[in-house]
Amino acid sequence: MSSQPIAAKPVVLRPRAHRRKLENRERILSEARRLFGRHGFAGVTTAEIAEAADVAKGSVFAQVGSKERLLVLVFQRDMNKWLDDAAARAGRGALLDQLERFFDAMLDGAADAPELTAVFMRELPYAHREPEVVAAMNRTYALLMDLVEAAKARGEITNSVDSTTLAHNLFSLYFNFQYIWLAQDMPPRAAVEPNLRERLAAQIGVLLRKRGRSD
Repeated sequence: MSSQPIAAKPVVLRPRAHRRKLENRERILSEARRLFGRHGFAGVTTAEIAEAADVAKGSVFAQVGSKERLLVLVFQRDMNKWLDDAAARAGRGALLDQLERFFDAMLDGAADAPELTAVFMRELPYAHREPEVVAAMNRTYALLMDLVEAAKARGEITNSVDSTTLAHNLFSLYFNFQYIWLAQDMPPRAAVEPNLRERLAAQIGVLLRKRGRSD
């Protein structure tokens, strides 16, 4: 008699069941986003999210997992929306102008749900190794690196700068500005001192390629 374990049969969902599962997942994520933004991460329970989404508590664990995983998935969705807008708005022109438009688009996303953005900033450093967080940040750096590489190709900044390092530095400047701006209840961005453009200009100013000088 064979001692090989019997493989479990894969669960095949019928179209209606599959659609219902996707609808439940969407409601869970939407309600988690709303409740995290309203009450903070610690102020919401998984049971409350399940009740708001009109699903059983066990469905939350089956569909998503822990409350921490819920926050990660909400962040991934929001961050990708911000990055879609940022990539579209960066456009053409000088690197400084592109970066300002790129980060302004992300700040517009943060302004749509400032309380939720504050939750992301407080909680997600503890989840920095989660695959969705890693993927979102890698996409951010890749988009910034594309802008940097294009500026190099135009001869706008020196080729000697490491694009990966610069992308990380630029995002750090943005993140710090976002933190201060949110803490000040989102005043006009130009009123924050130094404003975002000034911070970015200080970073890339030393990298401008001088005429008549080779790298």
